[in-house]
Amino acid sequence: MKNCTAMLKICLFIPLMVALGCTDSDIYTATGVEPYRPDRIAITGRLCTEDITGPNFPVKILTMIDTTNAMFNADPDLYRFCGPGASTCASGSLNGFVDRMRNQQNVRLGFAGISNVSKPITPVPAALCQPPPCDAQQFFSGRDIDGGLLQSALSLPTGNQRDISNAISQAESFITADMASSSAGEILRSRYLVFMLLAGPPTNSVATSQLVQQVEHLRDFVYSKGALEFRLNIGLLYFGNRSITAPPTGYGCHLPEGSTACSCGGSCVGDNPNYCSACCATAGSPPSPFGSLSWEVYNEQASQVYSALSFAGDGLFREFECPAVMEIRLDATATSIQLKRKDIVAYNINVKLAIDGPVIDSDGDGLADYEEARAQPHTNTDNWDTDGDGLSDRLEFRAFPRQDPTDNTDRPASCPDPEILGIIPDQDLDLLNDCEEGLLQTSPSIPDTDGDGLPDALEFMSSTVPTSADDRLLDFDGDGIANAEEVLAHTNPRTNDGRLRGAEGYRTEIIDLGIRTVSDMEDTRQLRAISFRSASNNVVGGAGLLRWNYTGKTMSADGRDASPRSVEWSDARWQIPPYFTPIPTVIDEGSGMYTLRAESASTGEILEIKVYVHENWLPDEDTEVFPLISTSDRNCYDVQISNIKLLQTREAEDIIHVGETHEEGTNHILVFFTQAPEDRLDSPGIAKVAVLDPVIYRCTDPNDIESCARNPDSGFLEITDADFAASVP
Repeated sequence: MKNCTAMLKICLFIPLMVALGCTDSDIYTATGVEPYRPDRIAITGRLCTEDITGPNFPVKILTMIDTTNAMFNADPDLYRFCGPGASTCASGSLNGFVDRMRNQQNVRLGFAGISNVSKPITPVPAALCQPPPCDAQQFFSGRDIDGGLLQSALSLPTGNQRDISNAISQAESFITADMASSSAGEILRSRYLVFMLLAGPPTNSVATSQLVQQVEHLRDFVYSKGALEFRLNIGLLYFGNRSITAPPTGYGCHLPEGSTACSCGGSCVGDNPNYCSACCATAGSPPSPFGSLSWEVYNEQASQVYSALSFAGDGLFREFECPAVMEIRLDATATSIQLKRKDIVAYNINVKLAIDGPVIDSDGDGLADYEEARAQPHTNTDNWDTDGDGLSDRLEFRAFPRQDPTDNTDRPASCPDPEILGIIPDQDLDLLNDCEEGLLQTSPSIPDTDGDGLPDALEFMSSTVPTSADDRLLDFDGDGIANAEEVLAHTNPRTNDGRLRGAEGYRTEIIDLGIRTVSDMEDTRQLRAISFRSASNNVVGGAGLLRWNYTGKTMSADGRDASPRSVEWSDARWQIPPYFTPIPTVIDEGSGMYTLRAESASTGEILEIKVYVHENWLPDEDTEVFPLISTSDRNCYDVQISNIKLLQTREAEDIIHVGETHEEGTNHILVFFTQAPEDRLDSPGIAKVAVLDPVIYRCTDPNDIESCARNPDSGFLEITDADFAASVP
């Protein structure tokens, strides 16, 4: 139908593969060159794991501040909250930290004071608690936090006892309470970060080894629930006369008003009278029960304990030499966690493999057309949900107790009536609605309930068990091929179809490229017609430029605008050296993939992104936007899945487009991509699914393959990360 540059999914050349072009000549890499086969299609592209620092991944940060007398002696001017007399709080202070988090929509903050009994703090006005009163043991949005309330709650000394064991228990209680109020799917995407700011060693007699075990237990608990990350960072404010080597950021050592001299023997640095080369020593001896120790030993004891705890909590330990250089700083965008591939699986929902070969499933409900015709009661081959109750026909046959797919009155009481509600929600976006998941006893918020790398919907369609990871390695049909291998090959794990595997099985080749820097560009409301697909490796992050040129400067003889419409783009360097100037790309082939470029005149370097343009959505006026471009390091893979069988389907309403009828010959191909932290691949992890543009396959004579044709004729569908809808709870 279209050539490689104009079709909806263009061909992608995979590195290390030989001459992969826009023909069928080498689709079947396992058997070499084969003749043109219009009844086969291949998927090719580069896929990368999710960026877990992105907006779809919640970050829960618990900040715990020492409220013992020692903290007030060490920081009498309250630098930890804002800084004395400061009109703008320093970035390293608690209020400065909160200010940085206010506009990060995926970040939520919790607070507690540390003393003999650590207590959670409510940092928001009572009016924001619905219903009141506020539960202090929860994480709040940064935009709701009142810095004054927070400081007031943490500004009351609570004696000399600093029970770190109790503080760790409070952190565990805090996180446990949050998990109890979150869906299982949200927990899988969450990162839990804890920061403790302390001014001395533990005052109780618990051994360091026991505290380490307590932290390890908390870390293991968080990971046992499937969360992405746990990190414990600890900051220690030192006592004593210690020189500092660099000026504080934002504000200097506090001097009495009008004073230009440093006390405690320190000297002014340069021309800045507010920065001294030494911090004042704390008068007297360390507080009880450390009165017999020198300040040096007191601080060293604290350092040894807290460095061990932060190490056990996969975090960092920092020593602050005096209040002015103290930093309450946790970067929500920094992480050491990398996701790795579990499985990448393709599935044509309109073709099943029976004992005698491929068969048609026009409505994609998991029942072949011939099975629906034979079923008792008969179900429609042209509607995935014959009785309109929101449950697929195959699921109703398979449910326990069994449902009648032709009778909508036997719908479970817990399932809403779709005639009233409309489409039943699918909160994890795995193509099984919440009611269907209830009947299958799978999680409505986790796409891969059993964590075996095969999402629930894929297991249901493939006749494996979505609630048991053990069946992945089993061989239900005794043909010598494990169930998971059959799912990947699109053969039937319940039927001994080994003789068909070579001819009909999907062939998957995946090349692990390791960590790559990946760019992404946000969609904008003004130019929603242009959606990002991929970028060259030299694109940098920041506010880029995207311009749609609707009106031009070339006029026809009769005064009409004769300029070709074009799109221009550059990354964040469109206005800073080395100045990348957009190269206009004419939109002259309708909706489809286009390559946008920018060039630096000084270096000759060229930037490049690929976008999909929906021609009918382009505005009738010149439009300029500045989309945010982000970059992140992710594990990437070159993927080719070939030998995907096509058949001529009937017109039908299928599970992909509920309420709509697809045209004759439609084949809907899905790609599932499951991933998990590289050191915890048995975790349910993250799962997402791409619904590729439909392939149309028709024959004038179904018995003569020479009379058949497919669209796209090239034989390839390109897939990119942008084709996936992330499963967001």
